[in-house]
Amino acid sequence: MILADESSLRKIAGLGQLDRLALALNDFLSRPNESNAMPVCVFWSDQLPPDQRRLPQSRKLARLVLSDDVEKFASEVKTGDGQILFFNTHLVVSRGGFTQILDEIETQDAPALLISESDIALAREINARLADRMVAMQPDLTSPPDTPGFRKWSYIRDPKEIRAAEKRLFLNTAKTQDGVIARWINRPVSRVVSRWLVRLPFSPNQWTLALMVAPIAGSILLIRGDYLGAAIAAILFQLQSALDGCDGEIARVKYLESDWGHKLDGICDRLATMLLAIGIGVGLSRQPGISDPAGSFYLMEGILTALLIGVSETLLQRSTIEESLARDKVDNAYPNYVRSNQQFFNAGDHLKVWAIKNSGMLFLGERLTSFFVQLTKRDVFNFAFALFILCGRSRWVLHILAAVACGISVMAMRNLLMMVFATQGRPPAASGD
Repeated sequence: MILADESSLRKIAGLGQLDRLALALNDFLSRPNESNAMPVCVFWSDQLPPDQRRLPQSRKLARLVLSDDVEKFASEVKTGDGQILFFNTHLVVSRGGFTQILDEIETQDAPALLISESDIALAREINARLADRMVAMQPDLTSPPDTPGFRKWSYIRDPKEIRAAEKRLFLNTAKTQDGVIARWINRPVSRVVSRWLVRLPFSPNQWTLALMVAPIAGSILLIRGDYLGAAIAAILFQLQSALDGCDGEIARVKYLESDWGHKLDGICDRLATMLLAIGIGVGLSRQPGISDPAGSFYLMEGILTALLIGVSETLLQRSTIEESLARDKVDNAYPNYVRSNQQFFNAGDHLKVWAIKNSGMLFLGERLTSFFVQLTKRDVFNFAFALFILCGRSRWVLHILAAVACGISVMAMRNLLMMVFATQGRPPAASGD
């Protein structure tokens, strides 16, 4: 039961409080081991005028049966386990917050109460008890997510606390795949922008497309072939890399994730890298004093690198890391390490996994291997590329991109062949990799 008073009308990070609680609860119930829809009753406060009482209407709430009929809800509870979970609309829950709340529900550390169905008529008294508990246990809203005992919720007693609660919501939007640059440079920037964007009628996908202006403008500046254009382009590409996290942050805070949004983000990332390669290649070929053979080489290197990246990364996205591990008949520490750390890999990181498998770096320890994984993240590469260009070493960026493009192309063809053989029911010939 959700006890809703005037706080249900507050918008925090672009969502009304009642809608956020319903979506958070639905998200919790969407776990693989949950199948039944849960009855949820909204108990309106007398202080909330009838014309302001509105039940959440999102199509995403497939796991909830929402109503404000208390008598009907009480009769449904009696046919179940006879217990009711009470919380109110002052509670702001981050992603995954209900898992933490229900794990602690039997203690005094949970911002909710588990009450016998016979006490449903005491909703107002229960709300007072709940408010008293929250005053005593309000978490530190400034603590980072990696702090021991970090709570994925906050309790808003006064509208002045909304800003701190919003900041806390965005602190919980980082991805496990974030590299060191994303964690310490890009995320602090993108969260500030996201907290502003979330108030605008922007969808995450619209922001993804709008942000492509930066790499397009950057590639045009690179084509000029002079240092000033290249320096401004480097800043634009790094800005795109930093703000690329905004779409995901907005989607996770407003429960707007979609498969299409994930695919669109990957497509735009590939296009940005392709534009970088083409821009550098054309720009180097146009530099004053460069010979015709060298200029033609840079031009072809940029175009071929872009094509290889576009095609091979698209092919690699067709199979997951887990599928590649299943096809590899290897009995050593490598598959165990990759599976236990799979949350740190992106879907197309097959080249990285291949390097771990064949380099033998696991013999040097998992810490060194994890350092390699962090060092080869896209955000780290993008930041290094920007520094190289600012230092007048654009050709280094092009050569690195060309080498990586060749590597992922080989992995893409290998994966494609293995998928074809698997479809035909024939194992591929043993390879020496």
